[in-house]
Amino acid sequence: MLLFTSASAQIPNGGFESWVDHGTYMDPAGWLTYNDMVTSSGPVITVEQGFPGAVGALYAKITTRALPVGSALQGWMSINGFAYAGRPERLTGQWQYGIQPGDTGVVTVALSKWNSTFGTRDPIAFGTLEVMGDLAGWHPLSVPFTYYSEEVADTAYIQFEASINFADPVVGSFMKVDDLAFAGTVGVAEQLAAPSLQIYPSPTADLLNVVAPQRISEVKVMDITGRMVQERNANAESIALDVAALQTGRYLVQLRMADGKRMVRSFVKQ
Repeated sequence: MLLFTSASAQIPNGGFESWVDHGTYMDPAGWLTYNDMVTSSGPVITVEQGFPGAVGALYAKITTRALPVGSALQGWMSINGFAYAGRPERLTGQWQYGIQPGDTGVVTVALSKWNSTFGTRDPIAFGTLEVMGDLAGWHPLSVPFTYYSEEVADTAYIQFEASINFADPVVGSFMKVDDLAFAGTVGVAEQLAAPSLQIYPSPTADLLNVVAPQRISEVKVMDITGRMVQERNANAESIALDVAALQTGRYLVQLRMADGKRMVRSFVKQ
């Protein structure tokens, strides 16, 4: 079993003290951003260093920025699929934010475990926190996990979005984040929650996990123009979609449930 004794051991670069210099922009080491998107005017920096940090010298600031063509680029930062063995109660940290009117910021965390019998990645726990308005000065961040399995996770995933809607983000929405760690322990004998809809990881290079509160009967994947790029029937509450062949970008997943209801979520193919 892997043991973790500090925030830096739990979450790679969780204190954002390490940055990679790409010449025209910098990224927090180990984290994915949209900073590598280059326009005619150069990179659009949506994640940048801030100082001083809530703890230590630096923090990460995530901001939705205007694009030269008149649209906007979502402020987004993710650490995808890092090794973590445990059953924590919550994601903790320090943060502040300023979410523009008509916008919503969101934090998403997920835990999973590889199932060698079926060759799938099984969901263990999930947590999400949506915020609006302003929070000035450093305050504690706490995102509780909801568990769907008594297994111990082997992999974790964290994502911050200054604007929840990739297709229509609001310029100026921002989050400042520092000192991330997992806290507490949930025992395997504790009561499990009824599952809610989960789609992760995002971004993904190959497999996308879909876990629903009831049986899924049909799945459609569409690009942001509404063109269907993948369709399949299903008869399960949990499925894995192979999206390796899709081009890089944002996609929508439309689910038709056994009771006829439809649910739509988005994900990023990297």
